[in-house]
Amino acid sequence: MNWRRLAVTATFACVGLASVITWSHVDAYLCDIFPHLCVPRPGICVGIDACPADAGMLLGLILLIPAPPILFGMLGFVLSPRVERVGLLGVALATAILTHWAATFAVIRIFAL
Repeated sequence: MNWRRLAVTATFACVGLASVITWSHVDAYLCDIFPHLCVPRPGICVGIDACPADAGMLLGLILLIPAPPILFGMLGFVLSPRVERVGLLGVALATAILTHWAATFAVIRIFAL
């Protein structure tokens, strides 16, 4: 395996994990500023320790925590042999972060799934 491809893939995966952690802090900050965004719908359990875990809750946790680093790593793996300039990889990474944050905000806070 090419060292460059491995390095880009690992870097993208680490940035994906950092994006998850950073988004959780941004989301908590948004909940402090706009508390109406974080009010759960009636009948929805919002804590894994407050009610029994079901398949939907476990799927949500899988999609929220490990999925972004895996998807970011896959993006880095696919783009690493095709892109020669580091700047284009940076643009792809920034786009992936913005897409991750927008999709997570929409799913969790707007559509409240």
